[in-house]
Amino acid sequence: MKIKKKELRRREAQLPINYPHPEVADASVSVEAAIFNAEETRVEAICRRLAHNEVAVRDAVLAELPRYIRSVTQRLVGLEACVDLAALRRFIVMQSGGKGGRCGTSGGGAGGEKRVVINVLRELEAYRNREENARREQRRQAAIRRLQQERQQAARGGDNNNREDNNNNKNNNNNNNTGDKNYMAAEKEGEEELKMRDAERKSLRQIYGEWISVWCEMELVLLKLSRGLFFCLWHSDKPLVQLECAQRIARLIHVPHTNSGKILLFSCLIRVLMREWRSMDRHRADKFLALVRKMIYELACLLESLEAEARLQQQRGDDNEAGTNGGVDRSAPAGGTVASRGASPLAGRKRERNEDEGGPFHGDADVLTHDPLCRALDEACYVFQGQLLPEPTAVGLSMHVCDVLFDELCRAALSTALFVALSDRIALHAMSRGNCVEKRVLDYFISPMAGGMLSSRRREQHQQKDGQLTSVGALNKRKRCRKEEKSGSCSGHEESAAHAAADAETRAILLQLADCCKNYSVARRTVHSVRVMFTEGEMALRQAANPDGYEELTRGELRRRIEREVAEVGETRHAVVEERRNLRRLRQQEKKQLLLRLKKKKKEKKGSIVAAAAADNDDDDEDEAEAEAVKQKLEKMKKKTRRPQPRDTKRKKHYTLTKEDLYGDE
Repeated sequence: MKIKKKELRRREAQLPINYPHPEVADASVSVEAAIFNAEETRVEAICRRLAHNEVAVRDAVLAELPRYIRSVTQRLVGLEACVDLAALRRFIVMQSGGKGGRCGTSGGGAGGEKRVVINVLRELEAYRNREENARREQRRQAAIRRLQQERQQAARGGDNNNREDNNNNKNNNNNNNTGDKNYMAAEKEGEEELKMRDAERKSLRQIYGEWISVWCEMELVLLKLSRGLFFCLWHSDKPLVQLECAQRIARLIHVPHTNSGKILLFSCLIRVLMREWRSMDRHRADKFLALVRKMIYELACLLESLEAEARLQQQRGDDNEAGTNGGVDRSAPAGGTVASRGASPLAGRKRERNEDEGGPFHGDADVLTHDPLCRALDEACYVFQGQLLPEPTAVGLSMHVCDVLFDELCRAALSTALFVALSDRIALHAMSRGNCVEKRVLDYFISPMAGGMLSSRRREQHQQKDGQLTSVGALNKRKRCRKEEKSGSCSGHEESAAHAAADAETRAILLQLADCCKNYSVARRTVHSVRVMFTEGEMALRQAANPDGYEELTRGELRRRIEREVAEVGETRHAVVEERRNLRRLRQQEKKQLLLRLKKKKKEKKGSIVAAAAADNDDDDEDEAEAEAVKQKLEKMKKKTRRPQPRDTKRKKHYTLTKEDLYGDE
């Protein structure tokens, strides 16, 4: 579509988006359907404004979007408050057949009990697959019915068939009359049993249907809105405008009311990027790469806030337990000795034991079993595991996610358990699938951790928490105070304590990720060519966690490793040579085919000219001038086909001069 400049000046031109034209709702449609259709029309209007050419129009719509998303997702608040989660879990188990196909682990340690995690994204995909299978089965049954009707019509042509049918009907009527009473009684009993047995199942199916239908409508609205946001960033031209637009789009993840709504909006944005990833050019790639980076950071911040809420609830539960067990004396006077808030004896013993062992407080693993955090973590990881990685056309997007994941997780200052969970379910899972992503994980995720980047980031975060790196002026002021008051020992102790805590967290993360690499190296679904990389990653992480216990390779092991690497290089070279040879053969075949086509065309032209000449010669009234003209045409064509080849005047490379050539006969 060509857009004129004068229309741009008048603000009449607008780049098109392939949205369907909004249809007017019929009067026979229900109220909910009418509301949904009106919402679709409203979303399409917003998307057209998001894809406008003018920056002012796009900024105005982006400013209105948070309020609009809150109004749309307000419906989810009532849905989550009224739905029966136990009934949903039972229905999900019933649909999966009790095999655990859609059942998730609570996220605890190795001994965590297995329970169903309600993953909205997984249920939406399963619902779509079931609907598609049902439509396919309906089409199959309709085809079978048509075939049976055709066969019956063909069979009804004979009179003998009719007589046999009448005889069979008489026999069947006699049998039915004799056993009618027994059959009716048994049928009534069976119907009553089925009603009693299926009453609960039908109610579960109805609850699940109402719940999933609302989520399907919400998914469609958010998908359309995500496509409009994609085109909004597509039309942003300047670098600063692009970064600001990407930041505003990424922050929209926090706008929906429920956690599942936030993850659903993130999933819709990722799915739109997956679909349009192949259509991007190199001039527009940078702003979308920045958008993906900012979205991952906002997702990590969302999970970190949920983890903080889970810790607060867990701390309140510990306080209540301490109060009921007598840890707090409620009848004590105001000036008496009262146990401090949150100072449970059991929790104190656990914390002291873990500090003596040199590791972090292992209550982090218990925090991941908290239901809202567990559900949000499962849904967020499903976006990458179930939607992004299996898509073959978005391998570049998967690579970029693995490139920026380490930086964004470190920038979000996540806890040990959450950092390990996201690293295990996103980066290492992507590495286990192969598809050229494993090299990115090794280079940009495992190598920085083994090289000391994680420990330095953790130290900076601990120092910022303690207030040691608030600003440059504060640092200079502290230095002057140290020189004047000579109190550097106290600050040195504080800094060393922060470094020790950061090193302990880093060591725990490295050891846990090394165990994850060990599990992936022997897992059944891991690609065979990637298992060696997991073993190397495990060795590197364990060496970084315990550098004092590192043992150098013996000469034999080093020689075998070098031989294996040389063999791999040789195989790669051989594969490259074979590929080039095949390309050369294909080009030669294409040239031969092209020459054959040209020869055929020339022969056809010559044949047509000769046939015309023969037809003219057969006629007695043909003039001799026409025959001469035909001969001249043939001669011209021969001259054109015989092109003079240029003489090779290049000097021969391997020509050796003799004395006779240089000096002649002297």
